[in-house]
Amino acid sequence: LILDTETTGIGKKDVIVQIAIINLDGDVLFNQLIRPSKKKRIPTESTSIHGIKMSDLKYASTFGEIVEDIYKLVKNKVVIIYNEDFDIRLIEQTCLEDNVRVLTFDSICAMKYYSQFVGQWSEYHSDYRFQKLEGGNHTALGDCIAVLQIIRKMADSEFLTDKYGKVIRPKDNVEKSSILSDIVGHPIGCVFIAFIILMIILFFIYNVIF
Repeated sequence: LILDTETTGIGKKDVIVQIAIINLDGDVLFNQLIRPSKKKRIPTESTSIHGIKMSDLKYASTFGEIVEDIYKLVKNKVVIIYNEDFDIRLIEQTCLEDNVRVLTFDSICAMKYYSQFVGQWSEYHSDYRFQKLEGGNHTALGDCIAVLQIIRKMADSEFLTDKYGKVIRPKDNVEKSSILSDIVGHPIGCVFIAFIILMIILFFIYNVIF
């Protein structure tokens, strides 16, 4: 199965406001808005991404009310998630807020496999650089479908996997990114670069004026 969620945010107290599950044939098994049991608002920055407002959730079920339905779907299944760590954490946080047993299931991270498939090596992290989900529309169902599309894309390729499921690709085909590009691509790195540029400008102004 493939699962995706939309949430009130990315913090330790944020919860799920939408969840969808499809199978590998693209059949929609679950697609529902979720009303937070305690939170009273969704930050505007989150709404600007997925379009969900608190008013949209007025008649939606809480996670506690539908968790058993989800459990029946994922029980004894392997669930594919793009950025698995995030969604699993938010599922746990939502279960705890709704005071229900934490939903657990076998899962794998499509993002890690897709990053290996793309093959952009990061010298800075000594690992493949994580890739954004191609084709997603920031709805739980739309992102599930996007994950299915990249799974099919990888399945149709000529790349093989080893016995552990890791993608095997010729070393020459790996696109290596420089440490500088890794720094620029990181939020803290951007701040650092901006600080250096500012210092150079101030140094130049100081020497011209004085």
